[in-house]
Amino acid sequence: MDPVPLLQRILKKPSSGDLISLQTVLLSWEEQAASPLARGRAAAALALLGDFYAYLVGLESKLEAHAFAELASKMDMGAVGGVVVENMLSAGEKLLERILVGSFSEALMVLASRQYVKAFNRDLDAFYQQVAWQLRAHLWRFSAARRPGLTPPERAHLIDSLFASILDKEPQSDATPVVLGCLFQVLLIGCITAMLSD
Repeated sequence: MDPVPLLQRILKKPSSGDLISLQTVLLSWEEQAASPLARGRAAAALALLGDFYAYLVGLESKLEAHAFAELASKMDMGAVGGVVVENMLSAGEKLLERILVGSFSEALMVLASRQYVKAFNRDLDAFYQQVAWQLRAHLWRFSAARRPGLTPPERAHLIDSLFASILDKEPQSDATPVVLGCLFQVLLIGCITAMLSD
């Protein structure tokens, strides 16, 4: 089986379907490996591919959940105006009191819904940190196999410089999911290229 067309698609637009197809290729390579080294390389590529798959599926799920929370929060904000108008129409003599009480309770609802959005953001940041942890190990092993002359502190410094902004507790930028995806792609190419050269 030729993995090149799959790799090309995965580089352009990664999809879980293409990763599953590539898993089939790698599993067959692992099964037919002629040496322990080739079997080990296939196992390492499969582990990387598994983490990449989990990243894509998890990211898609979290971004959809975030979008729904954002939509619900915006709908809550829109509902405030309706409640205020309803209070104004039915208030009679207690107009000011009903507007204040209604507006205050609706404002609290909007603030509460915004907290859900904040919670989703924190959950997404934690997800990125977990993925960076996994990628760090894959990069370490890949680097150790290709550049065995580096000392552990040198290797740690080089790798940690890639993940410094992700592993700290600061909110992530919009580029974080793209950077993580690109690192998976680069490592996958490196692993499969090494296997093709055997």
